[in-house]
Amino acid sequence: MKKLFHITNLVFICTVLFIGNVYSSNASKSFNEGVRAARTGNIDVAYMYFSDVLRNNSEPKLAQEALFAIGEYYFCTNAYNYSYTAFKDLIFDCDNDLTKLFALAYQFEIAKKDNMKARLKEIEKEIATFQKITFLFRDFKEHTYESPMNKRYKAKHFIDKIEFYIDEIFFSEVPY
Repeated sequence: MKKLFHITNLVFICTVLFIGNVYSSNASKSFNEGVRAARTGNIDVAYMYFSDVLRNNSEPKLAQEALFAIGEYYFCTNAYNYSYTAFKDLIFDCDNDLTKLFALAYQFEIAKKDNMKARLKEIEKEIATFQKITFLFRDFKEHTYESPMNKRYKAKHFIDKIEFYIDEIFFSEVPY
C-alpha cells in the first residue's frame, strides 16, 4: 500500500512537471512565431500568437513582451482604449524600465488623442521622474528598444524634454 502511494505521488509529480514544460515550450513557440509573423508584416497573425502567449500563463518576461506587442497592435488598429489598458497592465507588472518608458509614451499619446488632461499631467510626471539622468558633456542621453512587433524605439532625454521615435520617425515629445 505504501509502495502504491509513492508510485502515485511520483506519477503525479512527473505529470505536473511535464504539463508545465509543455505550456512553457508552447508559450515560447507562440512568442517566436509571433515575432516571425511581425517581421513579415502579418501583424494580425502576430497578435494571435502573442495573445496565445498570455493565455498560456508563460514566464513573466515573455508575457510582458507579448503584452507590449498587443498594446502596439491595438494602437496601430486605432483601438486606443484596449491599447491604453494593455499598456496600463504592462506598466503595473513590468520589470524592464525601457519597456515601461515606451509604454508610458503610448499612454501619453492616447491621453492626448482622448483629451484626458489630468491623465496627461500624471504621465508627464511619471516620465519626468522615471529616470534620473546626468548630462555630462552632451546634449542628450539616448535609449533604444526593439519590440516583438519588430519596431525600433528610441528615447532621447534632453534637459527639458524627452522625445520618442518609432522606426526613426518622430512619435511624441513630453516636456518636463
